[in-house]
Amino acid sequence: MNKKDLNHLAELSYIQLSENESEEFNEQLVELFKHIENALSGFNVLKIIDNRENEQCIKLTHNDCYDESYNKESMLVNVKNERNGFILVPKIIREDN
Repeated sequence: MNKKDLNHLAELSYIQLSENESEEFNEQLVELFKHIENALSGFNVLKIIDNRENEQCIKLTHNDCYDESYNKESMLVNVKNERNGFILVPKIIREDN
């Protein structure tokens, strides 16, 4: 994995890596990819038989009905940030300009 791809992966993961961490992480990823490649090399996908037409489809359905199992007050007892009965969570998606 090249440095540009590793930096992009770190950015997507919202992590900051020092130069040493970046090198160590890169080595670990290369080893992981090698392991996956070795594990998958024993499979011959050309021998897989397409038997989708033989599958039996079973449709499992249930009635959607409202059943109050918890009240709002009991759900919010241990919540750190709450406003007007809603749980406030940190923003995890950022907008790039």
